[in-house]
Amino acid sequence: MGYKSKAVRISSTLEQEIRAGQFDPEKYLPGEDALAERYQVSRSTIRRVIEILDHEGVVVKEPNRGTMIAANSLRHPLPKEPRTITMAWAYAAYPDSMISNVTAGIQKFVEERGLNLQIFTSSTGHEPVLESIEKAAAFGMDGVILLPYNQECYVTSVKKVVAAGIPIVTIADLPGSGVSSVASDDFGGAFQSIQYLIARFDRPCYFLGSTYETSSCMERYEAFCIAMREAGFESEIDSYTLRLEPDGQKPEYWPLAQKELHPIELCQAVFDRIRLPASVFCINDYIARGLYQAAQERGVVIGRDLMVAGFGDLPFASRLTPPLTTVKTDSVQMGYQTAKVLYQHIVKEVTSPVRLRLPAEFTVRASVAGIQ
Repeated sequence: MGYKSKAVRISSTLEQEIRAGQFDPEKYLPGEDALAERYQVSRSTIRRVIEILDHEGVVVKEPNRGTMIAANSLRHPLPKEPRTITMAWAYAAYPDSMISNVTAGIQKFVEERGLNLQIFTSSTGHEPVLESIEKAAAFGMDGVILLPYNQECYVTSVKKVVAAGIPIVTIADLPGSGVSSVASDDFGGAFQSIQYLIARFDRPCYFLGSTYETSSCMERYEAFCIAMREAGFESEIDSYTLRLEPDGQKPEYWPLAQKELHPIELCQAVFDRIRLPASVFCINDYIARGLYQAAQERGVVIGRDLMVAGFGDLPFASRLTPPLTTVKTDSVQMGYQTAKVLYQHIVKEVTSPVRLRLPAEFTVRASVAGIQ
């Protein structure tokens, strides 16, 4: 799918008129109000138009004075068909709210910049997506956004893409890849949540995770270990670490119904290992919801016998009974910023790997005793 914003269309028209000699090269271009009236758009759109042309070297912005036509614009003719940058967004996963929001953020950026976007996806395995990105150059892709999994096959494919001269940015770290990444501050969000539970109830906090881990999950567990250590509970870290053991398909391929039901079965065994009353930090909201259901079947009251916090703030989190305390991440902004970093690599504004982390918001709700 391709997008071309109003600002990009107007910038193309203005550039053609500049090269055609419709503006005096020895004078400043008309002001924002005059250009807005000329093209029947808002001043904010004109500002984006000038930013685009300034970035492309067509005009030069002089602070507090105005905008001049760049000398290069008078010497070089406008290409008849300028090539549009094309980005690829690749993921192996069943679409859910996170994937949808990340996609929306990417689309917002490419629309603003007048870029093209292609999506490579698979819900049956990693291979179709990895094979597609390895052919990015052949498909005419200028860069790739990838949702990575902590597996060697991903590192191998990413290195092949980079070796072919195609920049790639991952959503979350991919250890060993050496490429740029954008993610939420999983460590910071988890640490704030766990620290809150420990301080509020003056007792250790359980960590409920999975034996199948991503880099984000490992950051959340690291936060748990440090929070427990700083609170003086270092000797209890191992006994308060609980791991669910998924069987069958790996979590990223579970249909939504199985994402909802499978954690309930796995969480039943949790109550054989914890001492009530207790506080539990769940590595994601799906597991937290499974713990809710398992607690109900055991007659355990959330918010009284068991204090529960999740991670993700998925749409159902605020509708649970009681509403779930959780950590919110801005997936739309994550997609937008990932596309922005990739664009900067494509146009050579950035040449070294960057590791961008977006703030996560800890939201306290009634799953923590007495909070309304």
